[in-house]
Amino acid sequence: MRTLNYLSKLSLVAFLFLGLNAFAQDSSKTLTANISSASDLSEFYGLLETTKTVNLLNDGNSYTIFAPVNDAFESLIQEKYVNMPSGENKLRAITTYHILEGSWTLEKIQNKIKEKGGRTMVKTVEGTPLTFSDNEEGNLIVVDHLGRANVVISSENQSSNGLIYKTKSILLPAR
Repeated sequence: MRTLNYLSKLSLVAFLFLGLNAFAQDSSKTLTANISSASDLSEFYGLLETTKTVNLLNDGNSYTIFAPVNDAFESLIQEKYVNMPSGENKLRAITTYHILEGSWTLEKIQNKIKEKGGRTMVKTVEGTPLTFSDNEEGNLIVVDHLGRANVVISSENQSSNGLIYKTKSILLPAR
């Protein structure tokens, strides 16, 4: 019985490890190379290409990206009173609203949250800040300008020029 319990726990740990590392990126590749190779980020990569934000991400600087998974685009369509804007300028604003300058590790974000008493704001490349906090389960939460809470569903994934986090929702800046 004790062996079975041990094997069950070992299997669970292995499953969680494999699941969390399913998005393991090649840290020698750029942010855009890693995003383009992640099948569940193809919609976001398409947005990066359409808005020519890939050029920004390949400018030699370091960035942190909160990349919405493909399901986030479908979920936005389902939301009441919220639509995906059209037009190149608005789409570029949305895309750059998902990007912070520099490498913001999970530890760095959580330290800022603690320093600021439970939440902190960080300016995006778009110019409007995102608000970061933790929920009761210890998940990192990103709140956009419209007050929509967004759960970060993967830990930082290292690229040669920054970090990528996957999120459940699309972040929307002020219109």
